[in-house]
Amino acid sequence: MQVFDLTRLRNVPNPPENFTEDAHYDGFGASHNIAINEETGFAYSLGDNTYAGGAHFIDISDPLNPTAAGGYSTDGYTHDAHIKNYNGPDTDYIGKEIYVGSNEDRVVIVDVTDKDNPQHIADLSYANFSYTHQGWITDDFKYYILGDEADEIDFGFNTKTIILDISDLDNPSHSFDYTGPTLATDHNGYIKEDVFYLANNAAGLRVIDISEIENGTMTQLGYFDSHPLNDFAGYEGIWSTYPYFESGNIVISDREGFFLVKSSSLSTINTTSESFEVALNSNTDILNIQSSEIPILNIKIYDLNGKKLTDQLFNSKSTVAVNLNSFSNGIYILNINNLFALKVVKF
Repeated sequence: MQVFDLTRLRNVPNPPENFTEDAHYDGFGASHNIAINEETGFAYSLGDNTYAGGAHFIDISDPLNPTAAGGYSTDGYTHDAHIKNYNGPDTDYIGKEIYVGSNEDRVVIVDVTDKDNPQHIADLSYANFSYTHQGWITDDFKYYILGDEADEIDFGFNTKTIILDISDLDNPSHSFDYTGPTLATDHNGYIKEDVFYLANNAAGLRVIDISEIENGTMTQLGYFDSHPLNDFAGYEGIWSTYPYFESGNIVISDREGFFLVKSSSLSTINTTSESFEVALNSNTDILNIQSSEIPILNIKIYDLNGKKLTDQLFNSKSTVAVNLNSFSNGIYILNINNLFALKVVKF
């Protein structure tokens, strides 16, 4: 395991430059993945050549001096895991460090608070499993959103995301399945607040609203298709994604390259800002936009799938009117001058 101080990249006087690691940990060989609990300062090597492929614990509270801290082999190989300090509905585990692992044919839940004596809590399989790949715990600790890496290939159904109810850690259960609009295989998925970001292989990045997950509902908000050639099941297209930058920028790691995107539907401002006032006349379906400071040069409107519906140029106007008469009732994204974005609701 290599440790590298990313702040060194902020000042590179003569690029390109070859860097060396800041620290090295050789307690294991090849590893499939490394998961980190930033709250406790522990890293977990997963799927390496120690502890039967289970979790290998490393204390990285001093990042330049990583040290071995034990491991967990009882449940065998872990492909990926999410580890969090528990603050959910199961009062038996408040304050404990809980590990939820995707272990090829099942999900395992382990209390890893005591690194010398980790405790198996529960495990759970599900129907039509092929390869239990990766998942993420919701912010309220009630659900684990899981992806199976091969079920679309083996069974031929559309992208299936499995939602497990983990509100009782001792008795996890299957809640429901979310079915995507394409045949593509799911890969890694991550949660930020009420949005699930799914790296969906050939179908690209899928952005899904999970605010109604307790009612068994998940709704796609938009997508970025980094592999427009097809949406077939298999291993092509997007590999993973990182949606946690404060800027709202989203990193897409695709098998054919690197993408940095920012969804207009996720980067909204109020309908009244310091620069613009926007009002929709529901009687005439005219959207009136007034600028107090910045000339209006360009107006674009998108639906929530990212499809551009209109693109109009203006000659430095302070007030413009856009006719939405042909638009169906719903939510749209208004983009002004390629700089400002906001939601418009027609009803």
